[in-house]
Amino acid sequence: MKSNIVLTVLLSTLFVVGAVFFLISRGMAMYLMALPAIPAGIYLLNKPKFLYGAIICLPFSRITVPGLPGSLYLFHLFLLFAFGTGLLNNAIQKNNRRGFSLAQKSAMLFMLNIFVIMYFRGAGLRIFGGDQWGGMRYVELLTPFLLLFLNPPFVYSTSEWKRIMILFMIFSALPLFSEIVFLASGGRLYHLYYVIKFNMSTFNSYLAEMRGADVVRFQTANRLAPFVIIASLVLYRMKTKSIFYVVLYIFGVLLVGISGHRSVFIDLVFLSWVTFLISFWKQRWVYFLVSFFGGLVVIGSVYLFAADLPTNFQRAISFLPGISISEAARMDAMITIDWRLNLWNEGLTELQLNPMYLILGKGLTYSAAEYMALQLFDFHYWWAILTSNYHQGVLSLLIITGTPGLLFVVSFFGFTINESIRNVRKMIRIPFITDLYLLLVLYFILLVFKYFVVYGDMTSSFIPICYTAFLLKQLHLTYREEVRLNETTKT
Repeated sequence: MKSNIVLTVLLSTLFVVGAVFFLISRGMAMYLMALPAIPAGIYLLNKPKFLYGAIICLPFSRITVPGLPGSLYLFHLFLLFAFGTGLLNNAIQKNNRRGFSLAQKSAMLFMLNIFVIMYFRGAGLRIFGGDQWGGMRYVELLTPFLLLFLNPPFVYSTSEWKRIMILFMIFSALPLFSEIVFLASGGRLYHLYYVIKFNMSTFNSYLAEMRGADVVRFQTANRLAPFVIIASLVLYRMKTKSIFYVVLYIFGVLLVGISGHRSVFIDLVFLSWVTFLISFWKQRWVYFLVSFFGGLVVIGSVYLFAADLPTNFQRAISFLPGISISEAARMDAMITIDWRLNLWNEGLTELQLNPMYLILGKGLTYSAAEYMALQLFDFHYWWAILTSNYHQGVLSLLIITGTPGLLFVVSFFGFTINESIRNVRKMIRIPFITDLYLLLVLYFILLVFKYFVVYGDMTSSFIPICYTAFLLKQLHLTYREEVRLNETTKT
C-alpha cells in the first residue's frame, strides 16, 4: 500500500514538473492555474462523500473559479468530475447496473434532441470561430441533466443528510449575503465577488438605490426563500419545538418579501397550505373550513396593511386584484408583466413565421453580427427573441427544441412526479427523511407548474428541477437503507 502511495506521488511530481516546463516554454504560463486540480481530483476520488456533498451544497451558491466561462460555477466542476469519473469507473469495472428509469430515458432523449439541433443549427462556440454565438448555453442547459445519472457508491445516513442540508442553506445564502454587503456599503465592499459570481439583478438594485428609487429588491433571496420555508415545514412535520420552525418560517416569509418575486409568494402559499392539509388529512373538512376563514383573515390583513409594507414586499403581492400599494411598486410589477406578455406575442409570431421550428427547433445560437448591432439600440423584445429568452416554458421548448423537445421534457416531468408520488404512498414514516422527501415532491410539482405557467427559461429553470429530482432519488435510497437497517435490528 505504501509503495503505491510513493509511486503515485513520484509520478504526480514528474507530471507536474513536466507540465510546468512545457507550459512556460510555450508561453502559456496562465494555464498553470489549472495544476491544483490534479491533487484536488486525487483527493475527491478518495473522498466521494465530500464530492457528492459539495454537489448537493453548492448549486445555488454562485461560488466560481477565476477563468470559468459563462455561467459555470464550482458546482459544475464537481458535477462534471463526478459524472466523468463515475462513467470511467463503470466502463473499467464493467458494472452491471439496472436499466434506466422512464424519467431518465426521457431525459436522455431530450439531451439527444439537443445534440441533433446542435448538429444542424451549429454549436455556436466562439473557440471554433464563425459568426454564430451562444454555444456555452448548451453546456449550461445540458449539465444539470447529468445529475439524473449520478450514482454515488454509498448512501448518506439521516444524520449526514441533516448536516448537509444545513450546509446547503448556508452556501445558498452566500449570494444574498454578498448582495446585502454590496448594497449596504454603496458598492464599496465588492471583494466577495472575486469568488461569488456577480448577479446583474444586484447591479440593477444598486442603480435603483443610487437614483433613489422606491423599489430596491434583494432578488438573490428568491432561490433561498423556498428552501427556508421547506426546512421550517420539515421541522413542523417532525414535531420539533414550535419556536424553531416558527422562527424559520417567519425568516422565509421575510426572504419572500425582500426578494419582491411574486412567484416565490406562490411557493410560500402552496407549500404551506398543502403541507398542513396533509398533516390534518384525517380532519381535512375541518381544515378546509379553518383554512378558508383563516385565509380570509390573512388576505384581509394584507389588503388592510399593504400600503404600510416595504415596497419590495408590496411588489411581491402586487398581483392581488384591487390591492392598494404604492404606485412605484405597482409600476415596477406591471412593467415586467406587460414586457413578458408582449414578448410571448412576439414569440408566437416568430413561430408562425417559422413553422419548421416545430420539427427541428431554432436552437440557442444567434447571429454575432445581429447581437453586436443590438448593443447600439434599446434591446426591448428583439434582444430576447434573438437570444431565445422567452420567459415561458412551452414557448421556449417549442421554438428552441421543437415538438420532440417539448414531449421529452413533459415525459420527464410526468414520470418523475408519478414515481415520486408512488414512493411517498409506500413510505413508512421515518422522521426527517420522509418529511423532507414529501416536501421536495411538492416543490418539484410546483417547479413544473411554474415552468409552464409562470416562468420557463432553457438555461436556468432546469437547474432547480434536475437538482430536486436528484435529491429525491438520493433520499429514497437513504430511506430504503434505513428501513433495511431497522428490519435487521428487529431480527
